[in-house]
Amino acid sequence: MVDVDRDGEITQEELYNAVMSKEKNMSVKIQQSKVNVDHVLNIIKKGVERFSSLDAYVKDLMRKFDVQGKGYITFDELGEGLKSINIKISEKEKLALMNDIDDDRNGVITAEELYNALSSSKTKDYNPSPVRGGNQSTMQNREGVEQILAKIRKAVAHYKSV
Repeated sequence: MVDVDRDGEITQEELYNAVMSKEKNMSVKIQQSKVNVDHVLNIIKKGVERFSSLDAYVKDLMRKFDVQGKGYITFDELGEGLKSINIKISEKEKLALMNDIDDDRNGVITAEELYNALSSSKTKDYNPSPVRGGNQSTMQNREGVEQILAKIRKAVAHYKSV
């Protein structure tokens, strides 16, 4: 509940506390799912044994998961793709997995991010030829939302100090 004192108005402090509480709760939920994410990543990693390299395996996964050829994997495609290779996970695990793999937090998984997640050291050295073209609008939308949230936080902090 945002209107804590139930006076019919939301103060800047109430808004600030609600936003910060939501962020904290999401972080805790994702951390609680971490063990399951590592387990799922280890299961996915086992498939690399059938390929000549991790790069070849990632390209194969991208072809299977990104059925529309956009150059990235969406949240829904991640779930369907995992089902297609006989890996069944809960929605909570899928959310945690998406969060773990999506390094730039733009809401989609690229071949580079998938490679990094599956490599043992999670290094940032993936640079093969592109699998397919990508779409930057999702990333730009996410950045816009983050900028708005940052402005709200700054305004709330300012009013809280007044």
